[in-house]
Amino acid sequence: MSFALSVSVRHRAALSGVGLLSLFALPAGAQSHAGHVPMPEPMVFDLVRPLGAKRGELEVNTLLVQSTQAGAPLAWAPEVEWAFRDGLAIEGELPFENGQLKTYKVALQGTLASNASGRFQHGWQVIGQRVRADRSWSADALYLAGYRPWSKVTLFTMSGARRSVFDGDAVVQTVQNTTVFYQPSPRVIFGVEANLILGAADRRSRLIMPQVQLELAGKYLAEFGVGAEERAPGRWGTAFGARLVRQLH
Repeated sequence: MSFALSVSVRHRAALSGVGLLSLFALPAGAQSHAGHVPMPEPMVFDLVRPLGAKRGELEVNTLLVQSTQAGAPLAWAPEVEWAFRDGLAIEGELPFENGQLKTYKVALQGTLASNASGRFQHGWQVIGQRVRADRSWSADALYLAGYRPWSKVTLFTMSGARRSVFDGDAVVQTVQNTTVFYQPSPRVIFGVEANLILGAADRRSRLIMPQVQLELAGKYLAEFGVGAEERAPGRWGTAFGARLVRQLH
């Protein structure tokens, strides 16, 4: 799932909150079309499972992100993803910096009904995080939407809000992740991911990560990327990313 890069933002809280409540009111676990082809997932801010996941799907993976900034720690996060019923999946994740566990993270995701062709798929995701050091926490509410205009091209967006509490003060942040994918062959996917959390300059985060996903033998998947991250307001640097995936079922 997902590796989240924190920043503060002040818009869309009401919209996302109302939107997610309405999604929970719909039948969870909406079934995918029989001819459904899973849409690709972003590498940095990944899904719990692809939309339309079937009951029993199980995956383990680890994301690694390394900034080239002097002294920057290696951020890595092992996670387990499990679809406990059709269209509903849960994830547990442990984000580390070097050898230190920083955060406890859990996410729940649901799929809503896709159109008959499967070219449009959508769903929802909620994420909860608790920081070990100061016990601060955050909660995300996201609407997910994917559209495949052509057989080899997919546009995927994750839009919503994050509510964080720091020393008793609540901050509402806007979260936006947009990725364009091109799949020239069944085993190779190219993508450009923009992970934006926009708001106050001292808390915002922006990352743009071109990436490639390679399907390997034995249900393994390897993903690699190099891109640009905003380290301070107006100051950009380079970051490297990788995700190693093992499908267990």
